Amino acid sequence: MKVRFLQDYQGQYTGPHFYVAGQVVDLDESTASRLIADNRAVAVKREVERDYSKLTVVMLRDLLSRRGLSTHGNKAALVERLK
Repeated sequence: MKVRFLQDYQGQYTGPHFYVAGQVVDLDESTASRLIADNRAVAVKREVERDYSKLTVVMLRDLLSRRGLSTHGNKAALVERLK
């Protein structure tokens, strides 16, 4: 199960391993459940890879603008910038 740590952590559940806040790791179900129950981590939903190539140039430019990225270039360049 993938979890994202909410704080820096090294403790009884992870042995000698040290994790930093925001780090996403794949842990066994038991360890992940204990960390989540202790509010040290949250479950990460399966990330779906988006197929930006199916969007129009107008949509791509809108997404880039919202992210504060350059909106210049052809469709291939815009798609690459979003990855």
